Amino acid sequence: KTLADPVAMESELIGGRIGGFEIDDIRLRFCQPWERLRQGDLAYLAAGVGAADALAGDPSRSLGWHLERAAVHARDRANAQRARPPLTRADADRPARRLGAHRMAIANCSVGVVQTLETHMDQAAAKLGFTTPRTTDPTLSKYVAAADLLAGHRSYEAAQVLLRHLLEVRPCGPAGRALVGAVARSPNAALVDGLLNALDGGFDPTGMATAAEVLGWRRERAASPTLRRMVTGDGETRPNPTVRKAAITALGRIGDTEAIPDLINLLDDPNLAEATSVALLLLGEWQGVDHHAQALTQPSPNMSRSLGEIVGRYGGPAYLLLLFRTAELEGAAAIGALQGLGYLGDPRAVPRLIDSLGSRDPNRWKIASGALEIIPGHHEDPEESLLRSRWNGWGEKNGGAFEDGARYRLGRPMDPSLLIERMAHDDAQIRRSTYDELVISTGCRLPFDAEGPFRIQVNHQLAWRQWWADNTENFPMGRWSFHGEIIG
Repeated sequence: KTLADPVAMESELIGGRIGGFEIDDIRLRFCQPWERLRQGDLAYLAAGVGAADALAGDPSRSLGWHLERAAVHARDRANAQRARPPLTRADADRPARRLGAHRMAIANCSVGVVQTLETHMDQAAAKLGFTTPRTTDPTLSKYVAAADLLAGHRSYEAAQVLLRHLLEVRPCGPAGRALVGAVARSPNAALVDGLLNALDGGFDPTGMATAAEVLGWRRERAASPTLRRMVTGDGETRPNPTVRKAAITALGRIGDTEAIPDLINLLDDPNLAEATSVALLLLGEWQGVDHHAQALTQPSPNMSRSLGEIVGRYGGPAYLLLLFRTAELEGAAAIGALQGLGYLGDPRAVPRLIDSLGSRDPNRWKIASGALEIIPGHHEDPEESLLRSRWNGWGEKNGGAFEDGARYRLGRPMDPSLLIERMAHDDAQIRRSTYDELVISTGCRLPFDAEGPFRIQVNHQLAWRQWWADNTENFPMGRWSFHGEIIG
């Protein structure tokens, strides 16, 4: 009787008995060892409640309790993933594990549970509206938890609910990103068919772009032919720019080399140049960098600052002088060139970046300050006075420790091991860009889930470290590389 009430069970986990039953009662053997329960690991309680409900013939009996507890764990996980003091990202492991136990319990329920979860998601989405709620918002936590639980259910009905929210409801901010992540990691095979169908039309451009994004994160090669058509169009209508950009990014993540000829033709489009260049680089094609380098020789007022950054990050030492000349100009191209000099990593760029600290343009000297930190790993507060003088003083004392013509990142000679370490950064954007740079420089496509569970990220990093141990001799320290080949 007590086993059917998880709230009562949770409150009685202090003693050695629950509701009059001894701990070794057969109905508690569905749980993991009692010692783990007494230590407060409620992941085993969730599994035990699910097993007890299944034994009682009603697996969805405790759905409300699962959803309530999952919302609490979703909030705790979100706070830890943001590394809010005193929490670190490692603290996200326990709530993620507890969420997993609730997910497994719901996965064993019949399709009747789907309708209840759908109602909760609809109600939460209506309350959230088009706002961007705080991560501590209980409505947001409930929506994230419901989406997470539903993503573990393998039924066709669960897939339809998730697709409707993904493609039609489209919640904003953290709720939307959590939904994209849940669908991208879901084992429900019916989701793939629904996403592929969404690419063929029937949704507005934003919905189609979201479908392309998720298929890219899932690395679904079956989507490649449709994504290529979305990039090139059917000859009669011009593809929507939002859809086109999402399709380009997805093709790069999937690794479809057959798309290279189609992507090269898009390098002249300023709205697609950045996404196209990164996709081509991920596919092992160098033309994107060369194209941007040629564009920098004749900068235009509408040029994106990303061009200089891409040339610096991936181009190699041959583009040092080009970046020097571009950095002397005005406008976005010059700002991008300053950022590119930082990612290039050649110590010969340090004096030029220090000189830029004396600019009256706040954007220019702030970018130069950030770019300077990338090479030596030294920080000077840009908000304090005499920034240029302080950097000059540092250069006089420490400039001799760096060899001209070598590549440095954060004070160390650059090699893939440094990027592998950076994949543990607290900032998800840095983890994503670092992973892309690692794939482009090494040509290895081992997986890495930049926004996934902490434990999964740790396992992915271990696989990358093992790869590095087997390939260290192929990457000399302080050199530039592109898809495993040394350049410059």
